[in-house]
Amino acid sequence: MNAIDEQVSREIVQNFRAQLEAMVAGDTVQLAHLLTGAFTLTHTSGYVQAKSEWMQQIEDGVFDYQDAEEVCTSVHTDGDNSVLTSDVVVRATVYGDHDAWPLRFTVDFTCVGGAWLASRSTVTTF
Repeated sequence: MNAIDEQVSREIVQNFRAQLEAMVAGDTVQLAHLLTGAFTLTHTSGYVQAKSEWMQQIEDGVFDYQDAEEVCTSVHTDGDNSVLTSDVVVRATVYGDHDAWPLRFTVDFTCVGGAWLASRSTVTTF
């Protein structure tokens, strides 16, 4: 991996970790800045959710994240597109159900105006 790819990987990992921190803090303003306008989240159920709907559900407490413990993370970069894969144990209350879920995030990142932003996140279990 060359120095540019290493820097890109660091920026992407920083963005993802900031996403997790914002989710736990319930800080949708900060979270929104880390995502593209057209960002979508595909849940484990297969439901594809728009950024605005997800932000509203966080604000309404439908998604209440208490903790996110990163297990392992990797980044693959190809030009202006990168994919982060991260296994994270997420403790949350979702639609009233509280649990700790082992989730694998596969996140597409795009360079927008010099900043790496998440454009799509797909969540499965590991």
